[in-house]
Amino acid sequence: MSGLLKKMAGGGTAPEPMPLREMFWSWLGAFLGIGLVAWLHERWFVPRDLVLILGSFGASAVLIHGAITSPLAQPRNLLGGHLLSGVVGVAVFQGVGQVPWLAAALAVSLAIVVMQWTRTLHPPGGATALIAVIGSDEIHSLGWLYPLAPALSGALIMLLVALVVNNLAPGRRYPLQWWPKGDAEVDRRRVARKPVANQIGGAFPEGSTGSLAVCSGFSGSDCPHRQPLQSFE
Repeated sequence: MSGLLKKMAGGGTAPEPMPLREMFWSWLGAFLGIGLVAWLHERWFVPRDLVLILGSFGASAVLIHGAITSPLAQPRNLLGGHLLSGVVGVAVFQGVGQVPWLAAALAVSLAIVVMQWTRTLHPPGGATALIAVIGSDEIHSLGWLYPLAPALSGALIMLLVALVVNNLAPGRRYPLQWWPKGDAEVDRRRVARKPVANQIGGAFPEGSTGSLAVCSGFSGSDCPHRQPLQSFE
C-alpha cells in the first residue's frame, strides 16, 4: 500500500510558462484546424446527412498544436488512433450496444489496447470509440462509414493544417516522425522496461536510467521547457 501511495504522490517540477509567441501559434493552429473541419461539416456534410466533426477532435488539436513533440501527437498516432478507435467503437456498438454501460466500457478499453498494439496510441481515440457507442442516432446511422468519415477524414484535415502552421512557426518542426524508426523488438523491450514514462510524451536518451524530458511547443535540444520527470524504476 505504501508503494502505491508513493506513486500517487508524483514528483518532478512544473514546466516553465510557455512564451506568448508559442501560445499564439498553438491558438492559430487549433483555430484554423477546428474551424476548417467545422466549416466543411456545416457547408458540405450536413446537407448530405453526414458528419465531419467530433468532440474528440478538440483533444487532438491540443496535442498537434500544443504538444507537438509528444509521440502521441505524431501523424501515425493521429490518423491511426482515430481510424482504429472508430472501427472498434462501431464493432462494439453493433455487438453489445443494447447494454450501454458494457458497450461504453468495452469500446474505450479495447480501443486503448488496439492503439497500443499498433503503436498508434492517441488519447482522443478513446473518445472517438466512446462517441460511436453513446453518440446520437445520426452517429449510429453512419455505421461502418463512421471510422472513415468523420473519424479519419476529420483527422486528416486537421493534420494538413498542423503541417502548414507548425512549420511556419519559427523554432517548430512537425512532425518529428511519420513512422516509428528502429527495430520493433528493441522498441518493445524498451517499453517493457519503462512502462510509465515511455507513454507520457517523449523519448529516452541513450544511457538514460528512466528520467524523461517533456517539451511542448519546441523541437530538439533548444526547448527551454525541458523538465526531468521522476523515474519510477
